[in-house]
This record gives sequence, C-alpha cells and structure tokens, in this order.
Amino acid sequence: MIFAFFQVLATFLAYLTSVQKNEYTYKKVGDIKLDLVVYQPTYNTSAINKLSSPVLLAIHGGGFVFGEKDGEGAISDREIKEFASRGWTIVSINHRLAPPSFLSDIVQDMQAAYKWIKNKLPAKNLSAVDPDLVCVFGKSAGGGLALMGGKHLHPRFPCIISFYPYGASLLDNDFYDPTTPPSEELVAAVKRLKAVTIESPRSKLPTDDRNTVFKLSIKEKKGGWLLATHNPKEDPKIVRARLKEWSPIDNIDQHYPPTWLAHGMDDSLVPYEQSVKMKEKLEKHNRAVVLDLPPNEGHVFDERGGESVWKNHVIPALDWAALQIQNYKRE
Repeated sequence: MIFAFFQVLATFLAYLTSVQKNEYTYKKVGDIKLDLVVYQPTYNTSAINKLSSPVLLAIHGGGFVFGEKDGEGAISDREIKEFASRGWTIVSINHRLAPPSFLSDIVQDMQAAYKWIKNKLPAKNLSAVDPDLVCVFGKSAGGGLALMGGKHLHPRFPCIISFYPYGASLLDNDFYDPTTPPSEELVAAVKRLKAVTIESPRSKLPTDDRNTVFKLSIKEKKGGWLLATHNPKEDPKIVRARLKEWSPIDNIDQHYPPTWLAHGMDDSLVPYEQSVKMKEKLEKHNRAVVLDLPPNEGHVFDERGGESVWKNHVIPALDWAALQIQNYKRE
C-alpha cells in the first residue's frame, strides 16, 4: 500500500508544472472581509487532474496579535512548493486578531475557513480536491490554533502538523499567570487597539501598539488575559474557565487526530516543554502523536535553519502527513 502511494507521488512529481495562486473571501464580519489564498498545483496532462488532492489548511503565527496569510510567520514559499510537489492544495487563511477580538472569535474564523474548504473549494479548484482529506498546519500561535482544531473542527480530519505551538496549554502559567494584573502599558495599548476597526489591508501590520501588546503579553505571561477578557480586574477564575473551553491539552478526546509536534529545544519565545506536555497528554488518551525536538534550534527553525534542518526536521513531517492521508483513506 505504501509502495502504491509513492508510485502516485512519483506521477504527481513527473507532471507538476506550476503552483497557481488565487485569493478568495471566506467570511465577512461587519465591513471586514476575511480572506484566504489557495495554492493549487497544476499539471501538464489532463489525466493527472482527475487525481484527488489532499488539502492543507495553514494558519499563520504572530502570537494571535498580528500576522497574515502570506507574510512572515505563515507557511513559507519553500513549504508551499514542497507540499504542492506532493500533490497537496494549500489554503492559507487570515483571521481576526486580538485585540479587539478574543480567542473565541479567532476559533470561529478557523471553523468558517474549514467549512469553506469543505463546501466551496471543490467548485473553485483547477483540479480535483478531496474535501474529506484536510490536514491542519500551523506555526507558533497558528500551531496552537491547529491543536485547538483537533477538538473544535468538525467533521474530524486526518492529521495535525503543529510547529512550536504557542497556546498548547492555555492554562499553563507560561501562557497565563493570574497572580499579577497586566501592566498599565499593556492595558493602555489594548485599549487603543480596541478603539479602532480591525486593520485592513493587513500589509500595514504590525503597528507599534501590536508590537507592544505582543511583547508584553508574552513577557508578563498574560496571553490568556488578552484572549479571554480585556478587563484588567477580571476574576482569574472566569478567565481560566473561558480558556479551558479552547485549551488543546484540556480538550483531547477519542477522536483527536494524529498529531505531529515539532519544537526547537532552544526556543526562547515558546518553551519546548509545552509540546512535551501535549505529547504526554495525547499518549495518555491513546492518541497517535510524534514529537520532534530539534536540538540547538529556536523559534521558526523551519525557516531559519539550514539544509540539514530542512532534511531532518521538516521533510519528515511532510512524509508523515502523506502517510496519515493514506491511513485515513483506508479506514
């Protein structure tokens, strides 16, 4: 069966000619249009177009505070080309940002994008896609959202690839320390951002206030406060209750998809122990999981590392995802 899969992969590689890029609006929130970009592999024979393509839903990083679908922190050009060369269609999305939005709003955007892939993408495709074969990929905050999708995207899907996830455990003290209130500087920056409409176009991001919110929320361990409430006097019990609804490590069930976690052991932004804890919790629930811990690598290791990092810590994740697709198709 595995040999047959690689025969099909070889056929894709032989006929791949280019990757076509198209943008669509998948959701409107008031006057704001949330858009996504579809990277579609194209081939030089009509026969290959009849082969169904799995879909990768890619979610950008940026601490939930900034970022965009095709900017820094999103799926890289090299990763797009590598996935496309294997016959994948890639859908990279924008979502609302905190502040003024909350985590519940951001998860709703991810759910809407997933629904769009299921219901709308097949009609817009240059070649056949299989909307039942959707895997979710994310980095940093996007990696955290990908893990949240394991419980909150329906119907369930074949796999998750989460690189250096920020927010694997929303109740962890590294993410939300309730013992001290947010600083006056952080509260003021949040208040200024809440007073304006969500920025559009996103090319203007990040603003000075977004940089301030991003840096201080991590330094003060107030990511949870930022995503659950903007009231500096909110009862921590209420904040934790809101976070627990979405916290990946606290929402694993018997249907949670197979998961690939990759986290550099020298990550100074998001402790790699977050991924270790997530792996242990998945194993406790008898869910399939792989944890890759590149030594001497930090945040964004997949883009900043050399060829050995690409070969040893990126390509294996893609190989693994392809096998999950095959396993899912056999079920």
